[in-house]
Amino acid sequence: MRDKLGVDVATFAADHGLSETTVYKEINEGRLAAAKVGRRTIIFWDAGEAWRRSCPPYAAKNFAA
Repeated sequence: MRDKLGVDVATFAADHGLSETTVYKEINEGRLAAAKVGRRTIIFWDAGEAWRRSCPPYAAKNFAA
């Protein structure tokens, strides 16, 4: 699939287990770079990789049982 420049929002969302709304929120808040190509919004491979690297790790909390 890397023969393409990137993926559309629906594919990116499905590949990452996110909703399209969450992906658009990340784009609108400037955390995920995207480009309009005609009517489609495309997330280029390098932008997706940069976004994944910028996500903070999950910090598990200790709960007393």
